Amino acid sequence: MISNRSIEFFDTQFQRQVQAREFVLNPFEEAALPYASGRVLDLGCGLGNLSVAAARRGCDVVAVDASPAAIEHLSRVARERKACA
Repeated sequence: MISNRSIEFFDTQFQRQVQAREFVLNPFEEAALPYASGRVLDLGCGLGNLSVAAARRGCDVVAVDASPAAIEHLSRVARERKACA
């Protein structure tokens, strides 16, 4: 993977958030969630808080981020949710 300071910054932030278990919707995500329906593309999804909330509402979600920590976390959440379904 190509080194990128922005990706490294956010990756470090996401690692900290996962460790601290900080998984809350930010104000933008709170405002966007009521409009999420059908198929949702979440570009720059971060830890996937909006993606998870949209999926819980029945949306078909594709989530994309450049942060390995974010994608690892969201993949784990998706696997756990499938196991519980």
